[in-house]
Amino acid sequence: MANIMNSKNSFNNWLNKFLDELDQEKQENVEKIWTEAKRTDESQKVSVSEEEKDKVFATIASQTGIDTDTKDKDDEPKPTKIRTLNWRWIAAAATIVIAAGLSYLAIPVQYSASYGEMATVTLPDQSTVTLNSGSSITYNRLFNLIDREVSLEGEAYFEVENRNLPFIVHTSNATVKVLGTSFNIRSWKDSPVPETSVLLTEGSLAFYPTEKPDKSVILEPSQKSSLKNIDGIPEQPFDVSKDKTLAWMNNQFAFENVPLIQIIREIERRFDLNIQVEPKEVLFDTLTIYYNNKVDADQIVQDICQSKALKYRKINGGFIIENKR
Repeated sequence: MANIMNSKNSFNNWLNKFLDELDQEKQENVEKIWTEAKRTDESQKVSVSEEEKDKVFATIASQTGIDTDTKDKDDEPKPTKIRTLNWRWIAAAATIVIAAGLSYLAIPVQYSASYGEMATVTLPDQSTVTLNSGSSITYNRLFNLIDREVSLEGEAYFEVENRNLPFIVHTSNATVKVLGTSFNIRSWKDSPVPETSVLLTEGSLAFYPTEKPDKSVILEPSQKSSLKNIDGIPEQPFDVSKDKTLAWMNNQFAFENVPLIQIIREIERRFDLNIQVEPKEVLFDTLTIYYNNKVDADQIVQDICQSKALKYRKINGGFIIENKR
């Protein structure tokens, strides 16, 4: 614990020395970071060795030009070495020290929607995210201070507030970058072929493979694009009816020409059920299905069986779909 306190005291000395050199806006930004870091308890603190602490402060000194050693050999304060600094260097330096002394900021913030439920989350920048059943988003605790980046698993509808910082969504294979706009992203890791699809409803956005930002496509309202791992390049945006893509937000159900396995998994998430399909080969047959009003799982399963010449029976917590005898 003493090592942590030494790190915090050194940082406080460092922070106080250059705060007076910054304009009001930059002072407020630095103080926001430090205030956020102090929202912790004993269980979230970690031990930091003197060697680890020295490495951290050496990194800060090399990147910022600030001498982080507060004492000289005679135990007298050293003059602070400050050169003109870009705010991003200041934010980076503060983040490095905080991360070394407190584990709190390393713990990401995560919100999830349970199976059978949807959830709406308001982010620190006042953007909102509506999560489909079984979906989750994750972001760091300095969101809206040094970046606006989130990671998505599943499906979500984003309504992004316009800010100077770009808003970035990461999925397993793709990235969406905007300033302020509204859009839907679908990206399930358990899909037979990993795929991210994006529908834009308002504004504009860039959509690209995470490792290939130069391969981006720009979407306009009511356009959709998808990226599969097979070729790793987004398809050219095309116009779609947003009602079907956003059907889930109104408790409706819509899929167009997709493998049955994706529809089954959506039913499981949406209604918190377990569905066993005995003829495995049918799982990769494609199917189009659309209900423009609220529908229950029994109706969907019944219609699937009718279209595929199958039958089903209820079990505790779900269904078994099988061949007709």
